[in-house]
Order: sequence, then C-alpha cells, then structure tokens
Amino acid sequence: MESIQIQLPVSAWWIIPALILGFTYAFLQYQQPQRFSKPIRNALALLRFIVVTVLAFLLMNPLIKTVANKTEAPTMVFLMDNSASILDYSDSTSLFNGLLKLEQWKEELDELGFRVDVQDLEGNHLRQMDQLSFNATSTNLSGAIQSIKTSYEGRNLAGIVLLSDGLYNQGINPTFQSINEPVYVIGAGDTIPKRDLNLKKLRFNKVVYQGNQFPIEAQVEAFGLAGKQAEIQIKHQGKLLEKKTIQIEKDRDLIEVDFKLDAEEKGMQRYELTLVALEEEFTSKNNSKQAYIEVIEGKQKIVCLALAPHPDLKFLRSIIEENKNYEFSLLYTTEAQALPKDPFDLMIFHQIPNKKGLGKKMIAECERRGIPTLFMVGRNSQLNELNKINETISLIGHRGEQDQVFAKFNSSFDGFNLLPEYQSQLSQLPPLDVPYGDTQLKGAGQALLFQQVGSVSTDKPLLAINTSKETRSATLLGSGFFRWRLKEYAQTGETITSTTFFKKVLQLLTKKTDKRQFKVYPKKNEYWENEQVIFQAQVYNELFEPIYDLPIKLSLENEEGEQHDYDFVPGQNNSRFRVKNLTEGLYAYVATSTINGKVFKNQGELLIKKQELEALQITADFNLLKNLAGNQGGFQSIDQLDPQLWSPNEAKGVIYSEESFRPIIDLRWILMLFTLLLGMEWFFRKINGSY
Repeated sequence: MESIQIQLPVSAWWIIPALILGFTYAFLQYQQPQRFSKPIRNALALLRFIVVTVLAFLLMNPLIKTVANKTEAPTMVFLMDNSASILDYSDSTSLFNGLLKLEQWKEELDELGFRVDVQDLEGNHLRQMDQLSFNATSTNLSGAIQSIKTSYEGRNLAGIVLLSDGLYNQGINPTFQSINEPVYVIGAGDTIPKRDLNLKKLRFNKVVYQGNQFPIEAQVEAFGLAGKQAEIQIKHQGKLLEKKTIQIEKDRDLIEVDFKLDAEEKGMQRYELTLVALEEEFTSKNNSKQAYIEVIEGKQKIVCLALAPHPDLKFLRSIIEENKNYEFSLLYTTEAQALPKDPFDLMIFHQIPNKKGLGKKMIAECERRGIPTLFMVGRNSQLNELNKINETISLIGHRGEQDQVFAKFNSSFDGFNLLPEYQSQLSQLPPLDVPYGDTQLKGAGQALLFQQVGSVSTDKPLLAINTSKETRSATLLGSGFFRWRLKEYAQTGETITSTTFFKKVLQLLTKKTDKRQFKVYPKKNEYWENEQVIFQAQVYNELFEPIYDLPIKLSLENEEGEQHDYDFVPGQNNSRFRVKNLTEGLYAYVATSTINGKVFKNQGELLIKKQELEALQITADFNLLKNLAGNQGGFQSIDQLDPQLWSPNEAKGVIYSEESFRPIIDLRWILMLFTLLLGMEWFFRKINGSY
C-alpha cells in the first residue's frame, strides 16, 4: 500500500506570489484587444497563466513523498551444528529421528506463514535436514550466532532453533553474547563421561637448529582409567624413536610426558606421537598428534672487532644474545690478527680503523669475502681513513672536537617499520658523543637516524645504511648509547625501544639479498586441510625488471610419493595461483619456467595440517546449552524432542514503512505538459494571425 504527498522545502505561502505572478503575466500579455475574440483571448490568457504559475511553482523545488508499507513475515532460523562430534558421539537413531521431527516442524511453520531459514554454522543454507553431513572439522557457535544477529538486525526474527552438543573449539563462549530473540536449543550427544585417553596438547619449538637437541612435551588426559598404564610412542618417518609408559593415578588425570630428540636432518620434519589404544577406551580418534618442526642450519654469527673494552660493547652483546638465532663473538685488536676462517654473517668494527691503523687488513678481507659490515665510530676512530672505506657517510672538516646530539628517527626510511611511539621515545633518550663536522650521506646511503642538537633537528646523518649492493654496510657515528639502555630501564623498568631498534638494524644488515630471476613460493608455510594453498610467482629479466605471461609448471609431492602437477601463467594483475583439496602431510614443491631459453627452478616445502579439534572433546555440554536458551526460549534433548511445545499459534508480521522523495521536476510528464500548453497557445495564436 502506498500513499503520495507533495512537500515544499519552503513555506506554502509562496504559492500565492506564484499565482499573482502567473495572473499578472497573463493579464499584461492579453489585456489589450488584439486580433482575437474575447473567448480566444481569455483561453490564451488561461494557458499563459497556467504555464507561468506552474513554472514559478517548480522553482520552489517541490518534492513528491511516497510512503510504501510492506509486511514482513516472521523468520525462524534453524541453526544446525554440522560438526563431526555430533555424529561421532550421538545415538544415530535418536539423531535422525530428531531431524525428521525438525523437518516436519519446519513444514508446519511454513504453513503458519513463517519464513524458515535452515543453515549450518558456516552459513551454508540448506533446503532439507537430510543435507546435513556432520563432517565439519571445527565448531564456532558464537561466530554463527553473531552472523545471524548481523544478518537479521532490524528485521522480523521470531527466534533461533539451535541443534548442538554444546562443544565449541573456535570463537568465544556463546553464552557471553546478548540475544534479544528467543533461542530454542536442542541438545545432541552424550553427557556421560566416557573412559578415554586423549592426547590433548603438544608443546614444541617450530624451528630448531641442526645438530642440537630439542624437546617435545605431550599433555595426556585420562578419564575413568585410574590404576591403568598407557604407552606413548614417538615416530619419525615411520621409525620408532622412543616410547614411554605412563601411570594413570586418578579417574580424571592430566599427565605431562617429555621427549628429548636430536635434530639431524635439515628441512621440515614430521614427528608422530601416539597413545597405544586401551581396550576400555571409548574412541581412539584423539590418541595421536603430529609435530612439524623445521630444522635449519646453524645460527647467524656476528663477529665484533674492537680496539678496547667499552660499555657500548656490553650493550651490544646483551641485545644480540637475547635473540637465540644469533651467535656473538667479541675480538680485540690486541689478540686478533685476521678474520675467523669459519663463515659468519656480519662484522662489526668498533673504533676501527683507529688512529694507529689497526684493523685495515680485516676491513679489506670483509670486502673481499662479501661480509656485511657495521662501523661504530668512537674517539679513537681514524675518520679520514673511514671516509675512504665506508659507503654511507662522509665527515668533512673534523678537527678532533666532539659534540653531543640526540637521535631523530627518519620517518621516511622504508627499510623496516618502527612504531610511532618508539620513534618518539628514541629522541628522548640521552645524547650520543659524535665527531663535530659537516656530515653528509654518501652514494646510495640512507639515513636511519638524524642528528638533533637540543630541540633543533638537522639533516646530518647519525646512522646510515647502504642496502643497494649485495653486501650491505652501515655506519654509526655516535658512541655512548649504553646510556640509552640505562635511562630507559630506570624510567620504564624495560628496554623495549632501544633493543627493538638495534635488533631491526642487525636484521636488516644480516638479511640475505635475493637476486633470483625466478621465485615461486607459498604465502605461508603451514595450511589447514580445508584451506586453499596460495602460491606467489615473481619472474624477472636480467635487468631485474618484472616480466609476465610466462608459463610455469608446478609439481607437489607428498611423503607417500603422490604427485600433483599444475600449469599456470601469472599476469601483471594476478601473480598468484591457488591449489585446493590437499590432504594432510608434508609436501615438496618444484616450480620451473624458461626465461630467454634458460630453465629456472625453484623448490621448497609446505605443510598441510589436519584439524583434529572435534576429537578433543567427546562429552556433550548441556549446561552451556541451557544457559544459552535462558528464559525466553527453551531446551530439549534430541531423544525426547517435541517441537510442538515451542510452536507459536500464529505468524505475526511486522509492517515496515519506506519513504522516498523525488523532485517533481524530474517527472517526464511535466515537460510534456509544458510542451502541450505552449504548443496550444502557439497554435491558437497562429490560426488567428498572430505569433
């Protein structure tokens, strides 16, 4: 049903001047006797009056207001928990009889005028109950309820019918949500605890170093098995590494089991932990878990050559040794005559080269071996020699004086991100001692820190880095930054700002430059079984310019030797390729392509993990479901389900009114009216010998 009104954005009294204007215009036009007879003159005056009056009325921008009333039928949402735990731990006869009753109730509600929306927790809409497969690998009750609240906000939602066992393994506790509509809850599953062993959790480091020992901790949960013994085994590539016997002392017991293993093979390794099933167990589906651990080569090694002990060196050592991925060695010029023969990843020269020329040979050796360098300037540094050697900063006009400057972070530096609060805190830390002179960036050097004298910021670099070459280098002009750590700890009880900044500098210097022309890699190393695996492709020519539309072959092979082959062509706007339906396991991938007649190959590993969330809990939680139902709805177990107890007598629709506004001048018939009236006036004047 619609109602139409005309509204003016101005006072309706303006219609009177419009009428006066139309009358005056028509009177002045046709007051003198012309060639027309009086009836013709009056008719023409009337036409001109109507045209001018309507035109003046339209200048007021009148609007047509349309009010449309619509009646929305009430909606009852059937929210069905489609997780595997429903089918695994429920009586199948009671379950399917209950679904049949729900299907019949759905049809009765439809006859009463209700709109019935059946969907699972993932939001998939179902036509009939028998479409439920009960194979979902996770349960997010709160997310599903929130989705319904969002979808039906402001609409006529009569209630939610929820079928669930009360177990959730994703999202928050659903009882924490406020629900205004009634929730009718149907409980499925068994609330009686079963005798069971459950390998509940594994704790381990995802990355370990080759040649080291590493721990795997298993948490075993036991129900109703007091006095029994169980055996837990750990295997690698099908080979039994170790087994342990655990003693179950209580009806509900939680037992920690530790394993110590050797990291021997490089790469992604899978370790399978299994609880040997007992005869009394209800299910063995929750008796095993896998630990996927990446074994990498040794730590990154950082070597520092110093002229003499200095507080800054202690600060530097503490930062580096906080990171388990780094190994730090400190050498002094009095004892070291050459670089270590073993490979290392970064060389720090503290007050080297010095005024006696010490360390020059080692600097040249670093350049020859392609080792990244960080020069830290102090009072004993030979600055003229440093100007020749480093590729980041030049210091001109130094006469031996020292200045004290604060550090100002270069906010336009894009080598790494530093939080704004850290940037602000850096400038408030104690000043550093720097050589006084005209300091400028050299070549491709980029400033990380500028010098700030008092409250005046300058463009003089304090710390600069050059990342344009394969061998990276940096120069830090200041000394005394150990005071940063002392003041920050005195003020806050921690040293996050200074530590974070220097860690990022070290990571940037030790980062390996990737100059490969052909790169294909997964966006992440671990995926769940139901996830799409996304591969990113990057192809470059010899000038390292991106090129597109080259065919790429991708091969994936799991541990059992099953191979999956794909072909794709990355484009300028889409350089990704998606792979679906990979099962659990460790996959080796090989990608190949031909660039200018040369074959390039890229390879690596990725992990597909199986979601075992539904096997973690086997006892239904009806208390949670009853709390969720509250006072507005109700709770029934599926084996005693009687939907008629909840069935409403009638469907009460809700009337919604929708208002719309449209300027009258937008109506086509207005133009047609003007054309008709002016045409009639012109026609009568024409046939009577006038214009």
